[in-house]
Amino acid sequence: MKFRLLKPTICFTALLHMAISATLNANTMHVDPRALEEGIKTSEVFYYHADKEMTWRKVKQSEYLALPNPEEKRRFFFDHYDKLLRESSTPDIVEVRKLDEYFQILSRPRATFGLINRPVWYRLSIENSQRYQQDLEVVFSGYLFDVELFAFDESTLVHKARKSIHEPKILKKLPAGKSNLDINFPISMPPNSKLTLYLRAYSAVVPHDLNIRLLSQETWLLKESPIHRFHWIFVGSILMLILHNFVFFIMSRNVTNLYYVFWIGSTLALVSVVNGLHLDLIVEDACVYWPYLISLPLAITGISIVAFLRHFLQLSDYPKLDRVAKAALIYGYIVFIPYLVVDPKTFIHIGFAGIFIVTPIILGLVFVLAIQHKHHRAWLFLMAFIPYIVGSCLRTLMIQGIVPEIPMLRNIMEVGSFTEAFLLSFALGDKLRTLNIELSRYINEVEDIVAEKTQDIASIMANIKQGIFTVKSDFKIDEVYSQHLEDIVGASQIGNKDPLELIFKKSNLSPDARSRLHSAMKEAFGEEIFNFEINVSQFPKEIIFQGKYLALDWQAISNREGQTFKILVTVRDITQLRRLEEQSHRHEREMSILLEILQVERRDFPLFLSGAKTHLQTIRNLLKSSDTSTSNLIRDIFIHYHTLKGIARSFELSYIVDAVHTAESRCSRHSRIESDIEQKRFLNDLENVEAVVLEYENAVKEKLQFSDRSQAIDNDLASELLTQIEHLPREFQGRFSEARQKLLDAVYIAFDQLYDEVSRFATTAAEELKKPSPKINMPSESILLKHHCFQEIKNILVHLVNNSLAHGFSLSPEPESQLQDDIISIQIERLSNSVKLVYQDNGKGINRQFIQLKAQQQGLLEEGTFPSDQDLLEVLFKPGFSSADSLSHLAGRGIGMSAMKDIAEKIGATLNIHTTSSTNQAIYFAIHIRLARDHYIDRASRQISA
Repeated sequence: MKFRLLKPTICFTALLHMAISATLNANTMHVDPRALEEGIKTSEVFYYHADKEMTWRKVKQSEYLALPNPEEKRRFFFDHYDKLLRESSTPDIVEVRKLDEYFQILSRPRATFGLINRPVWYRLSIENSQRYQQDLEVVFSGYLFDVELFAFDESTLVHKARKSIHEPKILKKLPAGKSNLDINFPISMPPNSKLTLYLRAYSAVVPHDLNIRLLSQETWLLKESPIHRFHWIFVGSILMLILHNFVFFIMSRNVTNLYYVFWIGSTLALVSVVNGLHLDLIVEDACVYWPYLISLPLAITGISIVAFLRHFLQLSDYPKLDRVAKAALIYGYIVFIPYLVVDPKTFIHIGFAGIFIVTPIILGLVFVLAIQHKHHRAWLFLMAFIPYIVGSCLRTLMIQGIVPEIPMLRNIMEVGSFTEAFLLSFALGDKLRTLNIELSRYINEVEDIVAEKTQDIASIMANIKQGIFTVKSDFKIDEVYSQHLEDIVGASQIGNKDPLELIFKKSNLSPDARSRLHSAMKEAFGEEIFNFEINVSQFPKEIIFQGKYLALDWQAISNREGQTFKILVTVRDITQLRRLEEQSHRHEREMSILLEILQVERRDFPLFLSGAKTHLQTIRNLLKSSDTSTSNLIRDIFIHYHTLKGIARSFELSYIVDAVHTAESRCSRHSRIESDIEQKRFLNDLENVEAVVLEYENAVKEKLQFSDRSQAIDNDLASELLTQIEHLPREFQGRFSEARQKLLDAVYIAFDQLYDEVSRFATTAAEELKKPSPKINMPSESILLKHHCFQEIKNILVHLVNNSLAHGFSLSPEPESQLQDDIISIQIERLSNSVKLVYQDNGKGINRQFIQLKAQQQGLLEEGTFPSDQDLLEVLFKPGFSSADSLSHLAGRGIGMSAMKDIAEKIGATLNIHTTSSTNQAIYFAIHIRLARDHYIDRASRQISA
C-alpha cells in the first residue's frame, strides 16, 4: 500500500512528543555530596501540593513598567502573586507546618508538579555537624515565576527569602556566567545546627524542567555554568545560518530560503525563551511574562516548516502528497488566530494538538518520498531531523531516570537543533551552487545568443533601407546607426554629431520649430516617459531635407528607473510616395473639376466663364487705379468677389468658391480695420482666383473639347433682327417664326429657369449651415429676361436666399414653429412699363432692438434716437452693416445687402425694402425689385423691347 508507513510513523511521533512534553514538565531534586562541605547531612525531600489549581492572571504590564525603580517593580510583582495565592486558598507557611503529616517523600520525578497553576511545597532538613559555620546555596533551576524559602531552627523562623526569574535582573545579583533560569538562596548553617527548609515553587503557564540543588556557597560561586555559555554559542551559530540563508534569499529570490529563515528563526526564538536567554537583554525592567513569547514562535514554526517542506522537497511534482501538505498548511492558518487570542491555558492544548497533527504528517510525507520515491532530499531531511529527535528522546530518558544522566548530553536537543539547521542550510547552499553552475552555463549560452543577435542587428543596420539612430542625453547621435542614414543625409561618420545641426538645420523646419524640438528633447532626458509623451507634438513627423521628403518616428528609450536616457529616431525617405500623392491629388482635383463642369448646363458654363473673367478684370483694374479711396476700393472689390462667389456656388463650383472666399475674407478684414491695402497681397489673391478659373477653362477646352463660340452670338445684332421681325406685317411674321425662336433663345432666358438656379443654391447653402432646405414658391411665368439681366437678377436672388438662411430661419426651430416649413416666396407683379419681383420669407424677421444696437455700435445710428421701422430696415442697406457675429462662407461680411442694391442699379433696376408687419420684438419685410421694360419681354403680350 502506498501509504503503509504513515500509521506507524504517526504512532511513533505521538509517543515522541509525549516524551518531549514530559521533559519540559519534569521535577527533580537532588543533593550532590561532592558539592557540599564535610559535615553537612540532608534528609529525604518531601513534597505537598493542593489539588485546586490557582487562577493565573497576567501582570498589568503598563502599570509595572511605569514604576520608577526596580525595588518598587519587585514589590509590585510579588504583591500580584500574593493576591493570586490568597484568592486560590493556597496554604501559607503557618498552615503548611501544620500539614507535615501530609507531605510525601519525593522518591522519583513527578511530571505534574509545578505545572499549570499548581504551587508545590517542598520540605528538607539540613544538619551541620561541624563546630564552625558553613554557607550553603539552595539553587532552583527552572522557569519559575515565584519561589519562596523559609528556614526554621526548631520552631523559630531564622531566614526568609523570595525570588523570581522575572525580577529585574539588576536585583538578581547572579554571578557571571550563571543561567538566567537559576534562582539561588544563600543559607548560613551555624556550628552544630539543624535547619528545616520549606520551599514553595510556582510556575503558571510554561512547562519547565525544575531542578533543585543544594551546594556549598564556594562551589556555587566558583563553578561556572558552561550550559549558559553553550546556549549563547548555539544562538550565535544559528543566527549565522539564518543570516546566511537570508542573504541567499535576497540574492536568488528563492522562497525556500525565506521559509528556512522563518522556521529556524522561530525555533531559535522558542529555545531562547525557554532557556531564559531573553532575560539577559533586560537589566532594570523585568521581562514581564508575555504568553506569546512561547505561542507565537510555536505557531510560526508550525506553518513555516510545512511551507519549507513543500518547496524543499518539491511536492508540486507529487500532487497527492502536495494536497496533504496543503491541508496541513491550511490547518495551521486556520488555528493561528485563535491560537493567539485564547487564554494561556487553552493555547497550550491547541499548540500540542497542532504538534500531534502536523508532525506526523510531515514525517509521513518524508518517509513516503524517501522510501517509495527514493527522493534524495527526503533522505537528507531525515538525516537533519533525526539528531533532533534522538536528542529529545535521550534528554527525556535522562530526566525520567530511566538512563543515567550524562552531563555532556544535557543539551543534546540544542545540538540536534543545530545539526538540523546546519544540514538543511548546507542542502540549500548545495542547491544554490547547482543553480550557480546552471546559471553560469545559462549566462554563457545567453552571451552566445547576444553575440549572434548583435551580429544580426549589425547586419540589419547595414542593409535596412531606413535611417535609424538614437540621440543621447548630450544631444549627440549614438555611434551605432543604420548605414542608410548616411545615404539620406549625404554624410559619413555621423556618430557623435548633433542631429539638430546635421539634419534639422538644413530642413524646412523654422528656427522656432527647431528651438521647440531642442526644448522638448531637453525636457524628456532624465525624466519619466510621461514628459516625452506630453511633448510629442513638438517632434516633427515629416520634414523636407535637401529636396527629399523625410518621415520621422520618435520613441523614448527608458532605463530601469523608467527615465528617458535615449530617443530612437527612424527616418524614411518618402519622396517618391509624396510625388505620387501629389500626382494623385492633382488627378483627383482634375476629376472633381470635370464632374462639377458636367453638372452645369452646357450653354451656361461659357456664360459663367465670361462673367467671371469680367469680374476679375474689373478687380485688377480697380487695384491698378489710384483715384479711389481705400474704403470705396475695398467695397467695390468685395462686391465683385461676392457676386462671383454667389454665381460659383449656384453652379456648385467648389474650388472657385473656396478661392474667392479667401480673397473676400481679406477684403472683409481690411474694411473692418480701415487700414491701407497691401496691393501685393490683394494681387496674389486675385491671381489665385484667376488660376483656379483658368483650371476650369482648360478642363473645358482640353478634356471636354468645347468652347463658348457655339454660344457666341452678338446680342445687339440678335436684338435688332428680332425688332425687325416684330415690325413686319402679321401675314409675313409666320414665315420667320423659326428664326425668331432661335433669336429669342440667343438673347433671352426664360424667367422660370431662375427657379432651378435658386433651388439648387438654397439646397447647397442649407446643407452647409446644417439647416433644413427651404421650400421655394415661384409661379411659372411667360417672361423672358436678357442674358446679362438674368445673371444679375440671379445674383441678387442668391444673396437674398443666403440672407434668409443665415439670418431668417432658426437653426433649431422654436416650439411653435416646429410644424411650419421654411418658405421663400418669389412673386411677379406686372406694371404698366415694368415688372416687380417681390421676395419674402416666413422667417423670424429682424430683431428691432438687436438691429438698433448693432447699428449704433457700428456708427450707423445715433444713440438716443428712436428710429422708425422703415429707418431700421434702411440700415440694412448701408455699406459695412452686418448682424452676424462671426465670418463664414455665407454671412458676416457687412457688404452683402449694399452689394445687391448696387447690382440692381447696374442693370437699371431698383431694389427697395418694405415693411409687411411688425411686433414689439420683430419687423417683417419684403424686398421689391423693379425691372424696366427694355430688359425683358412678356410672351403673353408678344411684345419685344430692344
